[in-house]
Amino acid sequence: MVSSRLFNVVAGLALAACAGCGEPPQNVLKGKVTYDQAPLPNVLVVVNGAKNQHQGGSSDDNGNYQVINPPLGAVKIQVIEPPERLVKGKQKPGLQKLAQPGGGIPYDMQPGVQVKDLEITSPLEK
Repeated sequence: MVSSRLFNVVAGLALAACAGCGEPPQNVLKGKVTYDQAPLPNVLVVVNGAKNQHQGGSSDDNGNYQVINPPLGAVKIQVIEPPERLVKGKQKPGLQKLAQPGGGIPYDMQPGVQVKDLEITSPLEK
């Protein structure tokens, strides 16, 4: 009797702890990253909010990205190339300003699922 009561308590706690398991995230920012109209694969997309809050995700081979539960409100979206490209000096010129501290694309992140395509172009030659 005691063991079945203990089992019921443990089972109840396990169910309560997993009440949010399997539910989709409440806030998502997703879209496609392009560079000069071509998909930009394997880059880091970071959403920076107030009070040093940030969340990131990466683009797939087709440039599609998804950031789950980014900070809400006024944010800046950074697009950062992977370290192996930076070490080889192959950073795309249009990304330099977006990757700098404090840089990024201003955006107003609202609750829910939002789509924001990030269309980056190379700077014009002077």
